[in-house]
Amino acid sequence: MGTKQPAGSSADRSTGDEKQSAVFQPLARTSLRSDATRLLRARISSGELESGRLYAIGDIAAQLEVSPTPVREALLDLKSQGLIEMVRNRGFRIVELTDDELAEIVEIRLMLEPPAMAKVAALEPPLDLTDLWTLSKRVENAAAEGDLVSFLTLDKDFHLELLAALGNARLVKVVEQLRDQTRLSGLKGIAGSKDLVGSAREHDQLLQALESRDPVAAEAVMTAHLHHVSGLWAGRSEKSD
Repeated sequence: MGTKQPAGSSADRSTGDEKQSAVFQPLARTSLRSDATRLLRARISSGELESGRLYAIGDIAAQLEVSPTPVREALLDLKSQGLIEMVRNRGFRIVELTDDELAEIVEIRLMLEPPAMAKVAALEPPLDLTDLWTLSKRVENAAAEGDLVSFLTLDKDFHLELLAALGNARLVKVVEQLRDQTRLSGLKGIAGSKDLVGSAREHDQLLQALESRDPVAAEAVMTAHLHHVSGLWAGRSEKSD
């Protein structure tokens, strides 16, 4: 690992009750900006970085064992996506996502993703699912281990790869942006639990429906899976339609 770099401004240092507990592991010296962006985005999505709380750039950089520069660069990416706001000379805050905004995101995803899975089930020639079965197992393992960063990253890879099979790059990009805007604060409470593992296993159910070339089943599984976004994963009870 590289040598920790001193923070360069007051925005890089924490004071008093702003001192943050360690939630990050050190980064390797490759692709620092993209790695920092990925990790920060996952921590935001999982609720491990809390909305409205002030975070010091230097604290994050120290935990990752990098200089503040790649963290600042990552924050610029996240700011452009509306996920954080910079606080001059102090650090940054996570932009709050209201219940209504989360409901809007889920509504749009329900319009897009379940019908898309029905189309994937009917593809000619059928989609080769070999790599997706392997990826599904990795999602389940991450869920069982309570590794939320890996869980969210692999879950995203799984669903975007399925969508990409339709050859519509705009669809993939829109869904990716919607996923990145989501907050799943309930994940912290179910990390490593049978509830999270159970939802991860729904990927196998989806693959079984696709393998059977059953559009109705594929759409139904994807619909149920998406309800976790506004339910279990958001720390709320779920209601079936």
